[in-house]
Amino acid sequence: MIYLIFVSIIWALSFSLIKGNLTNVDPYFVAFIRLFISFLIFLPFIKIKSIGKKYSFHFIAIGAVQYGLMYITYIYSYQYLKAYEIVILTIFTPIFVVLLFDIWEKRFNKLHWLKAILAIIGAAIIVYSSTIKVGFWKGVLLIQLSNLFFAFGQVYYKK
Repeated sequence: MIYLIFVSIIWALSFSLIKGNLTNVDPYFVAFIRLFISFLIFLPFIKIKSIGKKYSFHFIAIGAVQYGLMYITYIYSYQYLKAYEIVILTIFTPIFVVLLFDIWEKRFNKLHWLKAILAIIGAAIIVYSSTIKVGFWKGVLLIQLSNLFFAFGQVYYKK
């Protein structure tokens, strides 16, 4: 649990760091560097032989969507949104996880949808009350794609 708290703090601090220092850097490069550094850190813990060839392709596909596409759209959204807007809009990630899981399971949970609607209304009130600038909706679309890619990876990995 301590590792989760530590990573959450680092993640929370990364929003303003990215907005302040990396907005003008190519999003593909930033995504590549972040993933490459993570790969180097976690490389000693990977047990390649225990994964097997059957699951290797699935893990590569999950990583490409969940981290590759997610990071590219996430970093690119900083060109259109303020850091706090991105933080607020990432609230949709758990909602997308629940909704994609419900779709995958072919079921409909009214409580999940109610929570999704309340979260959307809350985030809309906070974000929409600020001054809307050019490209705002493009940034919103990018961060929602980022959330959706991450959620897809979570659900696909579980399945």
